[in-house]
Amino acid sequence: MDQRDRTALSAFILTSVFGGGMAVAIKFSVLELEPMWAAAFRFLGVAALFLLLVSLRKEALPRGRDLTISGAYGVLGFGLGFALGFYALTELDPGFAAVIFATVPLFTLLLAVAHGQETISRKAVAGSLVAIAGIAVMVGFTPNTSIPLLPVLAMVAAALCIAESAVLVKSLHDIHPIAVNAVGTTVGAVFLILLTLVTGTEIVMPQLTETWVAMLYMMFGSLVVFIAYLTVLEHWSASRASYSVLIMPLFTVLLSVWLLDEKIGAGFLIGAALVLSGVYIGAITHDHVRHHRHIHA
Repeated sequence: MDQRDRTALSAFILTSVFGGGMAVAIKFSVLELEPMWAAAFRFLGVAALFLLLVSLRKEALPRGRDLTISGAYGVLGFGLGFALGFYALTELDPGFAAVIFATVPLFTLLLAVAHGQETISRKAVAGSLVAIAGIAVMVGFTPNTSIPLLPVLAMVAAALCIAESAVLVKSLHDIHPIAVNAVGTTVGAVFLILLTLVTGTEIVMPQLTETWVAMLYMMFGSLVVFIAYLTVLEHWSASRASYSVLIMPLFTVLLSVWLLDEKIGAGFLIGAALVLSGVYIGAITHDHVRHHRHIHA
């Protein structure tokens, strides 16, 4: 293994581990704070860090059409997407939610088809059906039989919002990702604050040490995941880098079992295997085929 591969592998592990811990950190934050305010508080910090990074690097912020798209990316990907995700985690165990969230690459592919950016394939259809079956198995046979359907649908909707935001970003050109995320997280934070005020959500500062640790982890962890993922993309193909999405739930489950005593039963394991297999069949192998053809065209 050469130095480039060692660097990429190290960054890949960082992406998977820190990304896998996000759902657990969110769960800790919503144990004390209302989900809408918890999401807003998180992205206020993330936006401040990204804007600081833009200032230090002297990156140019998007303008005109690119600014509009970056703003829409923020509303969908950071605003609505995480508002739904934080709400879902008030009821769902982090491991359960993380497996549903792992459908983002598959939803991204299907939405790219809807936008005319990609073409549909039998693998994409088959993968979608397998992933949907997996979610159904998880809901139907989870040890916690009191889980209501609404949080599950909210988590699916969160994955859809984030997938759509990724499709929007594909239409941007020559804008540094740090600048795009600086705009996106800022717009997302403003959207979440407005949503907090409109819904009459209580705005209070965290009092528990666990909540502060979770918030700081989410804020600084977002930068770690982002920078590490960029490093992976510098050395590996996008399709190879996307495997981190399949590995993240494994770390989420391990952390959730350890820190939150999440119960893992046969139904969860079977359903999770189906969901991750569906994503692999529909999105990952599809991307490998497309990448292979592009190289040899």
